[in-house]
Amino acid sequence: VNNHRTRLPISLAQGKFQLQQKGSFVLIKTDFMLKVLYNWDGHLMVKIPSSYSGKVCGMCGNSNDDPQDDALLPDGTLAQNAVVLGQVWKVLGDHRVCLDSCGGECKRCSWRETAKYNTESYCGLLTQNPGPFRACHDTVHTDIYLKNCISDLCSYEGLHTVLCQALNAYVESCQEEGIVLPDWRTAARCFPFCPANSNHTSCGTACPTTCNDAAVPSDCTSSPCVEGCRCTEGFVLDAGKCIPKSECGCVFGDRLYGLGEEFWGDDGCTKRCVCEKERGKAVCYQTSCRAKEECGVKDGIRGCYPTSYGVCTALGNTHYKSFDGRWFAFQGTCLYQLVGLCKKSTGLVDFQVLVQNGLVDGRSPSFIALVRVKVYGNSITISRNDPNKIT
Repeated sequence: VNNHRTRLPISLAQGKFQLQQKGSFVLIKTDFMLKVLYNWDGHLMVKIPSSYSGKVCGMCGNSNDDPQDDALLPDGTLAQNAVVLGQVWKVLGDHRVCLDSCGGECKRCSWRETAKYNTESYCGLLTQNPGPFRACHDTVHTDIYLKNCISDLCSYEGLHTVLCQALNAYVESCQEEGIVLPDWRTAARCFPFCPANSNHTSCGTACPTTCNDAAVPSDCTSSPCVEGCRCTEGFVLDAGKCIPKSECGCVFGDRLYGLGEEFWGDDGCTKRCVCEKERGKAVCYQTSCRAKEECGVKDGIRGCYPTSYGVCTALGNTHYKSFDGRWFAFQGTCLYQLVGLCKKSTGLVDFQVLVQNGLVDGRSPSFIALVRVKVYGNSITISRNDPNKIT
């Protein structure tokens, strides 16, 4: 949330929107009834209220009950194909390498593959009548799910886990409509995995007990039941695991933190907090970032990060470049300290990086032969003589 790693559930903006676990989905719900559901496994649903009809745009269309004008470009004209549609709605500013198409010829099903995967041993199970999905056929049409299932199996050469993902997408759509399909996993041989202290249910609560029940929407109990893993009696859901209620952490600023977890209590890195195991409450103290550090968020974690990095290099025939850019050659073959903390200092972790040069044919020094890192009471050795091994 805002680039911070966050435990679910959580309520934000004075309760105007919440995030919670709903079966296999994470549900993002706002006070104006926008709902976004994603199952971390390729199934995404976005629901908007009727008040937004004809007033939205993007790859999902405009929600005006007319599918003929869904592929609109920003200028109001129709896109010639899906690639063009994606190109015009691409969000700029994302610097990751990406492709607007397959990057070549897209994989297409042969007629033999289509016929094979359309049988009841594969995707055809969706349309079997009578069959495990029959109760939902009149509510959620199978056409697009069948087509997607066959296409996915062609791409992954009939991999069974892909079949289960495709069938599960249909089941999840049915459950959103309040329809339970209890027997499909047995028929399809798609057996679920649940973490310790939990069991699988085809119709469980949409709002399981968590370590932060106050963040769960008040209307959650009226939601249709969902398939998923249910914690056994005495355990609650936390970070995808079922833990004893006594092991729940601390709620601080509407966010849940684990027992013993340290975190910053403000956006300026002036308040450092820890969730105390003994009291189950967050205790904070005033502090600040050190010199040449700045407060920021990286990989979802707020912290004090260096404003720059010193880089020392050793390469080739024992050539060295110091942190400040000085080059020199050194051919000694003993074990040497490349860098380490000179004196113990408050707030700085003691460490050492050691290096040893090797000999060619027992005579001429050549290349780095061994690197050893010592930190937090551990010693890690990487040797040129033992490739792909770390001791």
